[in-house]
Amino acid sequence: MIFNENTPHDENAEEMISEAVEETEAVEASAEEAAAEAEEAIAEAEAEAAETEAEAEIIAAEAEAEAEEAAEGITVLEPAYAGMDGASRSPLRRRHKLSYERKKGLYGYGFIAIWLVGVLTFFIRPLIGVFEFAFCDININQQVGGYTLSWNNFEWIKYAFQTDPSFLRSMVTSFLSMFYSVPGIVIFSLTIAVILNQKFRGRTFARAVFFLPVIVTSGVVISIIQGDSMSTVILSGSKGGSMVQAFGLSNFLYSLNLPSDVVNFISNFTNQMFNFAWKSGVQILLFIAALQTISPDLYEASSIEGATAWEDFWKITIPMISPMILLASVYTIVDSFTDYSSSTMTYITDQVKNNGRIEYGSVLAIIYSLLALAVIGIVYVIIDRLVFYSVD
Repeated sequence: MIFNENTPHDENAEEMISEAVEETEAVEASAEEAAAEAEEAIAEAEAEAAETEAEAEIIAAEAEAEAEEAAEGITVLEPAYAGMDGASRSPLRRRHKLSYERKKGLYGYGFIAIWLVGVLTFFIRPLIGVFEFAFCDININQQVGGYTLSWNNFEWIKYAFQTDPSFLRSMVTSFLSMFYSVPGIVIFSLTIAVILNQKFRGRTFARAVFFLPVIVTSGVVISIIQGDSMSTVILSGSKGGSMVQAFGLSNFLYSLNLPSDVVNFISNFTNQMFNFAWKSGVQILLFIAALQTISPDLYEASSIEGATAWEDFWKITIPMISPMILLASVYTIVDSFTDYSSSTMTYITDQVKNNGRIEYGSVLAIIYSLLALAVIGIVYVIIDRLVFYSVD
């Protein structure tokens, strides 16, 4: 069968061939575009590599410059007698440039240097003297002046525990007073701190009023040494407490048929409220600082859960300020032992100032201090087990 050139079959074939050619040309064009993009990417990568290399060279140059500056900081000091012969010259000394951390350390030592001088002068030396006087007899030389020490074979220690009943009696009185005054001061301070931490008018004035006794008694030691009787009255718990005696409380408690020991304890505790307020200035300040560190988010979350204010106090406030409760308790114990109205402190002072028995007073001071440290250690161990330390 013979086909004509202009048959429909030939026309379809030519169209397919033309379409294939066009597709091939399109593929070639896209390939050329991809090759051009690849070349541009390679050029950009080479440019970035060149920039990085230039930056590296700059950093290396800066490091070399810093090294040269550090090397220049190390100078060699020639001795003043450099004109002498080499045999008589001293070795060359090198002065190194101090680092920033080293300078900070030296600044720290400089800040505590004055404190160290004060501790060595006004604490360590008198402490050594107290131990010398406690275990030795003082022999004063009237003709030449001065004194000499001779070993006393622990005679004053034996006298304190075996012969002198007044010291043991005053110790028992001081410890019993401490056992009910320390919890009372801590509880009173915490209560007042919670109140003063609230927002109300005159809050700053109220805080100043409770901290005022700390300012008033700041110079009390010098006043006592100078014989200021008014300061003694201010510090005395019994005399100060008598200003706010609860006169009708004892009669009311006796009317309830309570034992006399319970009535006396409650009456004495109530009569000490003025003393508690007088000695709680620092503790109130510590508790206010601790209360202000508690995150408000904790109280907001508890309110969403439906907790009451009472539950917030025991489950949020107390655990979060428990480290400060420990600190306030230790501070209050130390303040109670060193109170000049304490019977033991009064007895020790009388032995030294009035009776002139410096050796015996030194022994009593050492015994009293060791017992106070033992009580502080026991209280610290007990309370520390109940303290909650939050970890961020």
